[in-house]
Amino acid sequence: MNELATYAQIHAAEAMLGLDVAESASTAWKFLVPIILGTGALVARATFKQIDANHVGLRTHHGKVLNKHGQPYGFVGPGFNTRIPFVSDFKSIDLRERTTQLKDIPVDFPTSRESCAQKILSLSAIWRVLDAVDENGYHYAYRPFIKVAEGEKGLPGVVASIVEEAISCYAPLIPVNEVNRNTLYEAVFDPSRQELQEYGVVLNGFRQSVYADSQAQRAGDIIAGALSSLRPTDSQN
Repeated sequence: MNELATYAQIHAAEAMLGLDVAESASTAWKFLVPIILGTGALVARATFKQIDANHVGLRTHHGKVLNKHGQPYGFVGPGFNTRIPFVSDFKSIDLRERTTQLKDIPVDFPTSRESCAQKILSLSAIWRVLDAVDENGYHYAYRPFIKVAEGEKGLPGVVASIVEEAISCYAPLIPVNEVNRNTLYEAVFDPSRQELQEYGVVLNGFRQSVYADSQAQRAGDIIAGALSSLRPTDSQN
């Protein structure tokens, strides 16, 4: 009888110990599951980066988009892309249309051989980063990082500078009575567009032209209408 009692006690103790172990394991698992899931989420977030639609991802290495030879590391399109944490990443570049307000520019349009009518030209340039690959296989989104000290952040200043210079140089060559869409396109738009493409930029047109000086109000109205509708076709981009 004593042996049976002892066996029963041992069995009961083992059962209680088993329950304690099971409860401990269950408790530990409840703590481990969130940790495992959280760690997995952090690893996934560090390993994959999403590039949004209408964007291009420029691959970077230790934060730089160009190697020591000044060459790009490559680019990717929209979607999830793999990266090496703390080594490689992607810089997302917006390819959508942007608008840059230009400073007011006084333009002397000749009204005759000896006189001019000054108008204050105020407009916004409509542009975007060119979504294409150049002859070297590099995406045009890399151009700002090659040609501009501030990289992509410096593009609005580049756009403003080039367009303003074109207006100052070429617009005054147009006689007031010859101002129309074609003459403005040839005088201002084409030179600006060609130079901006070297920076990876497509100039799409201008918006909201405002002119002052009552002496040439009629000419100002004509120019405003021409510039507001000045948007090239896709074939010209």
